[in-house]
Amino acid sequence: MSIPAASPPNAAVYAFWRDLYLDDQSRISYTTVGAAGSRAFVLEFENARVRGANGAVDFEIKLHE
Repeated sequence: MSIPAASPPNAAVYAFWRDLYLDDQSRISYTTVGAAGSRAFVLEFENARVRGANGAVDFEIKLHE
């Protein structure tokens, strides 16, 4: 099966289209911010490693209501 799949369900979030892995220096955190009706769920990745590359990346995914 390829990603994204042509047929439903295809409910996925493709935030950083790379093969990532976490080590003891990595961290994932999350929170919800804002008031009802305009909230956002924030998922943060810190020091995520990219397979086959040097270094690490930091990024966040923010999903709004």
